Formats: sequence, structure tokens, C-alpha cells
Amino acid sequence: HDENHSRALLRTLWLFLILLALGGVMESVLPDHPLWRLFRTEDSLSIQPRVASALGWPNQFGLIMAGGLFLNEYLGAACIVNRWAAALARILLITQMAQSGSRNAYLTFAIVLIVAVATKSLQWKRGITAAVIFAAAVVLLPVASLQAGLGKVYVPRLEPKLEGQTWELSDKGQTFSLRSKLWRQAAAEIAKDPLTGIGPDVFETQVGPRVMHRIGFNAHNLPLQITVETGFIGMGLALAWAAMLWRGRTPGSAAALPLAVLALGQLLDCFVHDPPTMVILALLCGALLGESPKPDETGSIQRTGWLRRALSALSSQLSTDRQNITPEKRSVQ
Repeated sequence: HDENHSRALLRTLWLFLILLALGGVMESVLPDHPLWRLFRTEDSLSIQPRVASALGWPNQFGLIMAGGLFLNEYLGAACIVNRWAAALARILLITQMAQSGSRNAYLTFAIVLIVAVATKSLQWKRGITAAVIFAAAVVLLPVASLQAGLGKVYVPRLEPKLEGQTWELSDKGQTFSLRSKLWRQAAAEIAKDPLTGIGPDVFETQVGPRVMHRIGFNAHNLPLQITVETGFIGMGLALAWAAMLWRGRTPGSAAALPLAVLALGQLLDCFVHDPPTMVILALLCGALLGESPKPDETGSIQRTGWLRRALSALSSQLSTDRQNITPEKRSVQ
């Protein structure tokens, strides 16, 4: 059944994101554990104490945690996930987004949250709760506090490695200046060959090093990256695919807000080519096109208190007894 399939798909994706978030907690507690070298390079690990769990980079991890938060809110509101599990997952996903130290994730989360509440795609109570938890995380967690530019936090150290470091883990001015240089280089290469582009991986191996002085850096903007590699022809095909996805979407899908987070986040980064992100995007696209699961009625019953459930059951039984009384019995009475 399509609805049951969608429900199972969403729960599976939710569970995967929870495991990924728990990996971020473990990395904060055991940053030097050899397990991380099974998933990541030394270059990736050098950015600690910002966490990325089993993913390559903190920005990728932070945006995926932000997308997971909106998925969690949908599943919690629809009672597809137990409300207590959804509440705990909300705290876990937000704190791990904060621990990633990704300013891109912070900004994208804030924009999507405001738009979702304004368009009533997200209940305002859930939106306010998420915003309060995020604000508390930014104030109380040293990594988030430093990345947000608040300076050193005045609580006991949760990250001893931060002692003696600068007031920011990565300078805000440098973050945006390097991106703008990469964007200008990409625009210059597009101007040279606008139709077909320079080809896959050429930017990372030949153009990016002019700015970053080493290979491995893409344009840090998905539209620019597609255009510089495949030209306007490739960009046109990508936009046609996105339009088809949009036209075939299921209204009110649980995947809409998580996809919005990942799509908006690609304006300041570009990591859709990474296998974990591709798997998550494929599952979200499948959920977007599939049948949207209806709220779980049993879950909505569980949300009420035990006294209300007992009174409801009692009144239901009384009404049933009245319906079973025959006309003869009614006349006797």
C-alpha cells in the first residue's frame, strides 16, 4: 500500500538521521576515537571540535540535521512518531546542528523556520519551541557560541579543546570573502565557455586552487557549480528536472521542508554529490512524489490524558448500550 510504504520510508529516514545525530554526540565526547578514521580523512577531522559524525564536513552535517528537524516536526505532528520520541529528537537534532558550527545551517534553519511558520506549514508552537532550543544551544554550547560571534560562553566548559583558542573557530569575514572569490572565479570560467562548461572536476583541480591554494574546493554554490561544469545546457536540464519534481509533488508532503533546507543550503555550499547526501535526497524525493501518510489515529488518541480516554470510552459504551435497547424495552422503561 502506497501510504504504508510512505510511512515506513519516512520512519526509516528519521531513524537514520537520529543515528547520524548520535554519532555527532559521540564525536563530541570521544573526538580522538579511531572509529572516525574509518569514515573521514585527516583533513576532515582537523576541523574539530566542530562535529560531522560519519559525514565528511560539518556544513553538510549541520544542514542535514536542520532538514531532519523539520522532518521530525512533521512526523511528530502527524503522530507517525511517538510525541516523546519527537520531543527528544528535536533537542538532539538542534544541538547537533549547533555543534556542527555551520553558519550556513544556522542561516538556512532560521529562514525556513520563519517561512514555514508564516505559511502555516509548521505549527507556530512547534516553531517557537525549536527557535528557543536553538537560541539556548547557541548561548550554552561553546562551538555554536563562537561560530555565532557571541564570544566565549560563561558556563562550565563543554569542550575543553576550546581553551586558549580564538574567539571564533572560523572568521566570518574570511568565510564570505573566500566564497565570493570562488564565485567570481566560477563566473569567469562560465563566461569563457557558457554553453558546455569546462567539464566535471576541472574546477576543483584547476580553478579552485587559484583561490584556496590546494585542490578539492568546488564553487560552493550549486547553480554555479552545475553551470561551470556543464554550461547553460546542463543548468537548463537541471532546472527542467526540478520543475518536473515540483509539478509532481504531493501537497503537504513531509519531505517538502527538509528538501527546502537542503536546496537553500546549496547556495552557500555544494555537497549534493556526496553519497550520504544523495541517499537522503533520493529518499526525500521519493517521499515528495509518493502518497502523503495520514495522521495516525491511534497516536492522536495516545496524546490525550488517561482520564479523558477513560471518560471517552465510558461515554462511547453508554451510547452503544442505548442503541442496543429494543423499542419494546424502551416502552417498558
